[in-house]
Amino acid sequence: MRNHRMAVGSNLKGKIGEMGFFLGHVLTSADTIERKHNAQEYPLNAELDGLNYFFSAYLNSIQALKDACQTAMKANISWEDFSPTYGRFIFYCRNATTHDGSLMINAGQ
Repeated sequence: MRNHRMAVGSNLKGKIGEMGFFLGHVLTSADTIERKHNAQEYPLNAELDGLNYFFSAYLNSIQALKDACQTAMKANISWEDFSPTYGRFIFYCRNATTHDGSLMINAGQ
């Protein structure tokens, strides 16, 4: 079990990078949508879909990072421990997106 925890811990950098990768795509998608909207270049269906997909992936990458931290540290980490400011918000957004299929960030709705 110790070897597994060490292996997971050594991969935390990759999980953080994954989270940053998806957040970067969320920001790029949002910028593209804003630019196209201001220029009245419609429809924006592909861009809105991309925004939703990247946000969903971002939320899931946060969950994966939280799980990896718990495994590596052999500790139970609540969402509030993980992020006192945004933990509960991320938890509810992820559940709504992953389990309910809600589009939490869809700028078109």
